[in-house]
Amino acid sequence: MKHSLRSVRACIGACLFGVCLCLVPSDPATAAGKRESGRETGQRLSERDKRLEREKRLTLRSLEDLRFLLSLVKTEQSELSREIDAITLLALPNREDDLRNIMELFDSYGDWLQEHEEELDADLSVLSSGSAAPDGQWPGRYSALSAGFKTFEGQLASMSERFDEEGKRMAALVDRRRLLQGKLSILEEQLATIARKPAEQGSDTRNKNDLIRLRTRFEVVQNELTALPLVNEDALKHYFNVGERARAEGAWMAAKSDEYEFLADISAIVTGAAARNRPAVETSITQLRRVNERVINRLKKRIDTIDRKRSTISPAGTLQELQRSSELNDLYQNQKQRYEQYINRLNMQAGALEADLGELIDR
Repeated sequence: MKHSLRSVRACIGACLFGVCLCLVPSDPATAAGKRESGRETGQRLSERDKRLEREKRLTLRSLEDLRFLLSLVKTEQSELSREIDAITLLALPNREDDLRNIMELFDSYGDWLQEHEEELDADLSVLSSGSAAPDGQWPGRYSALSAGFKTFEGQLASMSERFDEEGKRMAALVDRRRLLQGKLSILEEQLATIARKPAEQGSDTRNKNDLIRLRTRFEVVQNELTALPLVNEDALKHYFNVGERARAEGAWMAAKSDEYEFLADISAIVTGAAARNRPAVETSITQLRRVNERVINRLKKRIDTIDRKRSTISPAGTLQELQRSSELNDLYQNQKQRYEQYINRLNMQAGALEADLGELIDR
């Protein structure tokens, strides 16, 4: 019994000693350090979450843009297919080949956009799981997109140059035919005039010589005219249309290349791949506004140019020529609508990026 009481007293004493130890104040510096460490951990997590949200927004905007571009590709492919199916046996022989060349480029462009869309989808899945993208990924991603648009711009420039050269060659043939036809008319009148001249003393020999000379010239001009390829106005309008089409798409690719090149620089700050001191962020905001304003002004000038070109379209000629004029008018109208949509999208994107940059200043 005594042994049991001693055991109980020992246990109670140990407990009281432990309580006393717990009540003894710890080192103030150590306690403050623990509290500060906890706050820093919370801040780091908060900043990390903010970065993830910025990267998600960046990814979603890029995905939306690529999907918009893919919708444009599908529209162009559908229109090209319609034009190819409408080609008749009497149409320009090279028309189908030219349209199919444009179609092949759009097919390649669409596949390229699809690949990048899938990559961005994968990026979004990673971000949604709570994992951040490696530093430098976004500048690299946008630089690759900018380079891709630049490559397609070069291909379209070569294509439009080829179409323009062929159009000039055919225009030269048309002009030459008109010139030769004019010469033939003049020679015919001269021959008829000599034939109507009354026989005069001493002039008979001279008239015969003139007649031989004019007939020789007439045969030379007639032979050249016969050998000249027949080119109609529909061919000229066709090559003008496809040249304008390739040139317009090339200008569009150039605009997108410039946009993504600028996004590569901005994304380095938005996603944390570059130094984000306040002056640097404020400079980026100013640059963003200036670049956006410059690009939009350039697009508005293109819209004005499109309006001027539309006003020069002459809906006259054969049925085929009228069809080419209608195609050209539709092309200009679609370009104008695309640039107007693009201006709205750029303004929205600039506002979103400025908000992301402003978040870095306010943190």
